[in-house]
Amino acid sequence: MSAIEAAARRGRPFLSAHQRLAAAMPGNQAIGRLAPLATDPIPTLSDLSGTLPELTDRALDQAARAAGTGNSWMRQVFGDGIQVRREGELTTTDHLRGAETALAAGDLGTAIEQIRALDADLQPVFTDWLNNAENRLMLEQTLEALRLTMIAEERP
Repeated sequence: MSAIEAAARRGRPFLSAHQRLAAAMPGNQAIGRLAPLATDPIPTLSDLSGTLPELTDRALDQAARAAGTGNSWMRQVFGDGIQVRREGELTTTDHLRGAETALAAGDLGTAIEQIRALDADLQPVFTDWLNNAENRLMLEQTLEALRLTMIAEERP
């Protein structure tokens, strides 16, 4: 278990450690959920945080161009300093800032929800990031379930 956690903290694959744990705890469902994650590196929370700002900028640029209302040139000149919205409306910027804030707080689940709430035409910008984030979330949740299982087995 510790070898898996060490590899996960560094964003590295952990196939051999997974195989040893699976042999030691046959039939454990949490270990089975780790199998598809064991062979590939899974970016760390820090890696995900580092790549989100660039994707956010790309999505905001794309949204401004798609709006075709002059927002594109305003974004080029003023950056994120100007935002046009209807009262009470959640904008693309709101969702993206919400994702960044949640990620900075370590709340990967909320960050994923915020990205998923974006318009469908912006989703392709985040495809790889979302796949990596969902894999990281599954890895963290599964490792927590394993820790709890192991603690429960150690108690009389």
